Amino acid sequence: IEEAFIKYMSRKLRIQYRNQMHFLTEAGGSIWHFDSEGDIVYDQTKSVSLDEDIKRNTKEQILVVMLECGLGQHLTSGSIVLIERRSELSLFFTDPGLRVYIEQIAQALQARLSGQNLHIERSSIAIDIALCTKAESATRLIEELGISADNVYIFGDNFNDFDMLALPGIHSVFVGDPSILPAYLKDRV
Repeated sequence: IEEAFIKYMSRKLRIQYRNQMHFLTEAGGSIWHFDSEGDIVYDQTKSVSLDEDIKRNTKEQILVVMLECGLGQHLTSGSIVLIERRSELSLFFTDPGLRVYIEQIAQALQARLSGQNLHIERSSIAIDIALCTKAESATRLIEELGISADNVYIFGDNFNDFDMLALPGIHSVFVGDPSILPAYLKDRV
């Protein structure tokens, strides 16, 4: 995101829109905006980060699920990569042949992590585990900033964006494969 805005949006415009543009990344938990110099900065006050205890416990549960599903070896081979970020843990399925297991693993993680206030979202290439959904973060940000929903544009590209793209009153833009869009979003995006 940062590279695109630096490349395609002048510093003058980034400064001009600094209070009007925010970016949700990492399953919605990390929120970014332009500062007074036009640089993209992480907003610690609006972001929702996973603490180290939650990360450690979740990584242990991911390993257990992967072993139970017979896929543990793929974590060390690079076919499935565990990425740790501020606000999420993600399993990226770099081997397209293993993506058929995404739903099974997501369901097993949901069962193992139930009761821990974690959200598990899947896309066609990854599973994200975070404290909030993109829709929750977008709703909270809209309310905190006092923005009218009709002034909000939300972009998404995969399954894990559907709840956010369905928020009432916003403008939704889907930039992914249109064949994966559910019926309830086809007329909205």
